Amino acid sequence: MLSGVRNWLWRLRTYFARELNRAPVIGRGFAQVHDRIFAFRFGPDLQKINDVLSRSELEGRYWVWGGVLLGVAREGAPLAHDRDVDFAILREDFSRLVEVIPALQAAGFKPLGQYRKNDGEVTELTFRKHGGRFEFFLFDPVGDMLRYFVFGQDAGKNLQVELVIPNQKLELFEMLGRTWFRHADFEHELDCIYGDWRTPNRAWNYLIDDHSIVETSPWIHPNTSWKP
Repeated sequence: MLSGVRNWLWRLRTYFARELNRAPVIGRGFAQVHDRIFAFRFGPDLQKINDVLSRSELEGRYWVWGGVLLGVAREGAPLAHDRDVDFAILREDFSRLVEVIPALQAAGFKPLGQYRKNDGEVTELTFRKHGGRFEFFLFDPVGDMLRYFVFGQDAGKNLQVELVIPNQKLELFEMLGRTWFRHADFEHELDCIYGDWRTPNRAWNYLIDDHSIVETSPWIHPNTSWKP
């Protein structure tokens, strides 16, 4: 019960910080200060989660994609305004992720939510630390593609969105003094997701602007409660 209240307060604080970033006149100044404060902790937190995972059975079986990969490809570092980290694993490695949860908690990464499709299948586990979200998406191979799901609210409607990206081999890269994995042709992956990813667009909406969307449907059971 207490954990649920803390997660709600964390989400509320994050929401108000995001709204202040958009406020006229003061928004730009607040955003710059907020970005600097966030970056001060975000880098070490990324290094920490890498250290934890490198000592687990998940090592070599997860990879970086989405916003962090976009930032590294375009700007040489994680995006200053992005408050979450997108990791990917195959569904077959879900048990390995579950096994490392106690180690993540001991390192300060608090369980935040589990996202489920309308049929109840888990598709994403999220953790929080300081001001950041650390999200693990479960990918299912479908032919030569990888299928995954995202959820959220747009125009007052709860949405479940199915997406696919090309399945690829993994390669190593360096970020923040650590070694990570990403898909080998990461530029093609970014093309598939963002289109013109080389041009910054802070208004990009993952629920409607993603080029890899296959199907959007009502999210009938928007339950993100954490289950052990």
